[in-house]
Amino acid sequence: MSKPTVLLIGPLTHCNEEWNQLGNKYELKEFRKGTREDFIARCKSGEYDNVVGLYRSNTSIPQTGPFDQEIVDVLPKDLKYICHNGAGYDNIDVDACTHRGIAVSSTPIAVDDATADIGIFLMLGALRLAQTPLEAIRAGQWRGNTTLLGHDPKGKVLGILGMGGIGRAMAHRARAFGCRIIYHNRSRLPAELESDATYVSFDDLLAQSDILSLNLALNPSTRHIISAREFAKMKDGVVIVNTARGALVKEKDLVEALSSGKVAAAGLDVFEHEPQVDPGLIQSKKTFIAPHIGTNTYETQRAMELLVLQNLESAVDGKGLLTQIQEQKTKTTTNHLTASMAALSKEDPLTVLYKYYVNRVRSRLRRTPTSLKYVATLALLLSIVSSSYGSYRWWRARLKEKAIGRQLVRMNSGIRAKDGARIIYVPNGDTTSRVIIHPVRPTTLDAHRRLFLAPPRVTRINSGTSTPAFGPSAQVKPGLNLAFLHQFLSLLNIMIPRFRSKETALLFSHGVFLIFRTYLSLIVARLDGAIVRDLVSGQGKAFLVGILRWLAVGTLASYTNAMIKFLQSKISIAFRTRLTRYIHDLYLNSNLNYYKLINLDGGVGENPDQFITQDLTLFCTAAASLYSSLGKPLVDLFVFNYQLYRSLGPLALSGLLANYFATATLLRRVSPPFGKLKAVEGKKEGDFRALHARLIANAEEVGFYGGAEVEKVYLNKSFKELRSWMEGIYAVKVRYNMLEDFVLKYSWSAFGYIITAIPVYLPAWAGSIAASAVLDGQADGQAPGINRERGHMKEFITNKRLMLSLADAGGRMMYSIKDLSELAGYTSRVYQLISTLHRVQANAYSSLARRSPGKIELFSLADVQGTVYPGFDGIRMEDVPIVAPSLYPHGGDELIESLSFVVHSGEHLLVSGANGVGKSSIARIVAGLWPVYRGLVSRPRNNGQDGIMFLPQRPYLSVGTLRDQVIYPHTEVDMREAGKRDTDLESILESVKLAHLLPREGGWDTRKEWKDVLSGGEKQRMAIARLLYHEPRYAFLDEATSAVSNDVEGLLYETAKERGITLVTISTRASLRKYHTFNLILGLGDEGYDWEMVKIGSDQEKQGVEKELEELREQLVLVEAWKRRKAEIEQELGHVLLKDGQELPAPSYSGELEPESVKAEQSQGAQTEEEPQEEPQEEPQEEPHEEPHEEPHEEPQEELPQEELPQEEQSEAEAQPARQ
Repeated sequence: MSKPTVLLIGPLTHCNEEWNQLGNKYELKEFRKGTREDFIARCKSGEYDNVVGLYRSNTSIPQTGPFDQEIVDVLPKDLKYICHNGAGYDNIDVDACTHRGIAVSSTPIAVDDATADIGIFLMLGALRLAQTPLEAIRAGQWRGNTTLLGHDPKGKVLGILGMGGIGRAMAHRARAFGCRIIYHNRSRLPAELESDATYVSFDDLLAQSDILSLNLALNPSTRHIISAREFAKMKDGVVIVNTARGALVKEKDLVEALSSGKVAAAGLDVFEHEPQVDPGLIQSKKTFIAPHIGTNTYETQRAMELLVLQNLESAVDGKGLLTQIQEQKTKTTTNHLTASMAALSKEDPLTVLYKYYVNRVRSRLRRTPTSLKYVATLALLLSIVSSSYGSYRWWRARLKEKAIGRQLVRMNSGIRAKDGARIIYVPNGDTTSRVIIHPVRPTTLDAHRRLFLAPPRVTRINSGTSTPAFGPSAQVKPGLNLAFLHQFLSLLNIMIPRFRSKETALLFSHGVFLIFRTYLSLIVARLDGAIVRDLVSGQGKAFLVGILRWLAVGTLASYTNAMIKFLQSKISIAFRTRLTRYIHDLYLNSNLNYYKLINLDGGVGENPDQFITQDLTLFCTAAASLYSSLGKPLVDLFVFNYQLYRSLGPLALSGLLANYFATATLLRRVSPPFGKLKAVEGKKEGDFRALHARLIANAEEVGFYGGAEVEKVYLNKSFKELRSWMEGIYAVKVRYNMLEDFVLKYSWSAFGYIITAIPVYLPAWAGSIAASAVLDGQADGQAPGINRERGHMKEFITNKRLMLSLADAGGRMMYSIKDLSELAGYTSRVYQLISTLHRVQANAYSSLARRSPGKIELFSLADVQGTVYPGFDGIRMEDVPIVAPSLYPHGGDELIESLSFVVHSGEHLLVSGANGVGKSSIARIVAGLWPVYRGLVSRPRNNGQDGIMFLPQRPYLSVGTLRDQVIYPHTEVDMREAGKRDTDLESILESVKLAHLLPREGGWDTRKEWKDVLSGGEKQRMAIARLLYHEPRYAFLDEATSAVSNDVEGLLYETAKERGITLVTISTRASLRKYHTFNLILGLGDEGYDWEMVKIGSDQEKQGVEKELEELREQLVLVEAWKRRKAEIEQELGHVLLKDGQELPAPSYSGELEPESVKAEQSQGAQTEEEPQEEPQEEPQEEPHEEPHEEPHEEPQEELPQEELPQEEQSEAEAQPARQ
């Protein structure tokens, strides 16, 4: 077959390589040089007779002239496509091409940006009257006539005539200059394209525009669309910009309007009689003109040529033109593929059902009176009209909603509904989709709590035994049992919350396609038998018809299979979305469950992220596939068994049922516990992943210690355990899969052959279809023997196909036993996560205490008896024990037996004491992180403004912009609603000495990994900036300035106090005492359980210092006695007695070590007298945070040696010399 031929007319500058590549597909012909007469002669000679598509451009006019009626008449008869290079196509006779059936394309898309750029250039030049000074400076006259002043574009009304691609690009650029956009088009744009532009009539456009931009194509209806009559309707001093076609404006009238002052200036890139320009336009000082260079850029010219070649290739390949001109576009009203399939069998139940109801409807219509038919027809028309009007209103509301959505997308914001739902707008292709995220209602959580915390006793699930301390109960191991059924149904209540939901529709659609695929399988089985019968009997026509039917059914089957997979994926995503949002609502809320889940409850260990991400994904995938792997085979089993019963008789059906039962029993007995194996594998995967995550989070610390080898040992050990477990699973699967494949594939196939042989060897036991099959062909007058053989052949092939499909369905049913076991493992882990979250949310430990009061430990989560009052103007603790909690069900460690104090507004409190005495524990209890086991805690109701705020020692830096770091946990929308602006944030950064971050990091909208960018001191000052932004009435500062120099630290404290913030500081640095009113000292007494609260600067405080000094002096007196006693002990330990009473001599090195030891003790004692050293104690769950090193751009006063130490040790090192 010869290649299609394409023709190139005129020059091709930038895409010659692409043109030559088309030679691989087409025969290329060229007419790059020549004359119009030469081209016409070649066309008439038949040289181009085989050309189906041609390339031309505006630059090819010197070769052929315009494509007028004369040229179109001689074009090749096979020509179907003219691909034109240019946005305008006024040099092509479109009507003549259309009459000849030639499709024409242009390049409107490629020129949009370049033409809009030159349009803005001309608009600005015309507004500023730039032509005069430009000519003057070239003439050596500097500005020339200095009395002429131009105008700014800001505030001007830009009227765009022709809001196509170029017009919209022009509007987009003009908005940046402050122009207001109005436009007129043949039809109004959709809201998403219209944006903030206003659609007006043509006369209103002329009357309201300060600047009129022409961006429409030239055709007979638009030629001289702007003339003297239109100029009269415009404002005085209007500015005209034309980048489309010169003939859109009557140039003589434009010259007169410029002379009269009606038109203040004109920016022109096109002219009516190019390349000749009206002398009046050249001589006028009010014109800013260019010689049609709108698309005269390399990028645009190449893009235009490439688009023309793409149009040519797409059209010749039969895909149509990509950018066909508007005049030739037509809407296809109907394009349906219809195929008629004759009934494959008169006994097809669906065919019989269809015909039955069609006949009933027809008979009912015949008996219906004519008047009633008229009334029904009128009612139908009225309903169509009313629904159309409703659809129109819905469409208009939808357009408005999309317009609002696009604005909100640009603002990166959402809308909060009254019920707490969040309405967000997300980009969806060229439009915007509205998404409503409904939070889980408290009533829903209360209803679900019963499912997860009080399961039926028959399931043997006890929600109190899901913690690591107790371990999983032996009766609820993951598997196919009542526990799994309850767990899955409980999760199903979340995944499908109501009948009228998206998930229900997806499941229904999925079920329809599954049933339809089963029906197609029946048709394929019958077609298979008929095709083989016709092939063997030599009936060629029937054989070809059967092949065509096979292809038609195959098309439907392919579509059905693709839709089943697609809907299964959609169901999985829908399930995961429901569960993820549900879990997030429980996990991230004001009850701080995300903290309590790991640090207090421990029901899911230390890796809840694995539960939420990996396990949840696997569960949703398995649950979605369960519907297909069980539903489809189940339908197949019923349908195929029924068909085989009709074909093979009751004996075959009995054998099939017995085979199912035997196979299921065998596989059930030998099936390994896949559910338990998968659950353990998931846990080991989580442990291995957690070790890697821990190494990443602490990479700097590990690097300082040089602990790579140790970490490698831990990782290799964890991976070895995971690998060993997975190898064990695979070994079990090998044995099981061997048996499973043999039973389901080969033994079932052999059994199928035996079953399908029943009509041949036992015709008396065959079904009704098999009995009538041997009668096929009698109408053709053929011998009964031949008929019998053909009937047996057709039924054998059909039954074989049905048996294969039935074996596949049965195999998938049996395989699903293993899938169900794996699903049980995933279900157990997801159920465990949600039940633990419900327990934490509801604080349901007291119910466990009532069930087993003898097992409750003191200060465990089941022993919480304290009260929290969130509405107090201050901070108050009354008889509250300070207890560091342990994971449930263990009891916590009591640090202080009972603590009572109150802080009112303006009374700043410093909490001090040694490490491990419970300083930070006070902040955790007040914040709600730790439970109040006894007593009363009163605090402000809100966090943030007019409430309370907590600054930890390790500042948290969120993912986001620099602005987000200052306003956290606010969003930018919250900041705007609160009346704050970026200038306020700049003032705050100036107050905390971080103003250098703005120019250094690139502004407020810069996004970086801020925890790695900011130094330790900058992080803590950023936390103080958050404090100044939110301006709470009370604030806890837990070593929040330990990495900040003393001078800056004092400035931060004074600034916070000036803002009216009452400070509660947790620190051991004595230098902070001067910023506080009271000092709460912890860790007093012999055992460190006592405390004392004194007013700073009072006599009581001075007496306490004197008492401490006296105790130190008394201890120093005893130093010599301790040394002598130490020497006596070492001497006694140096005697080594044997069994016979002999004594070994002292080792030779013992005498050498003693002087060094004594020397070390003396030096240590001297050092102790000069500067007491801090003992390395740690407070429970108060790990000092080692910040990254200071960046080179950090302020000099913060590059202190003490920043190399943990934060609390720095504070101790400063505080102890001060107390001494």
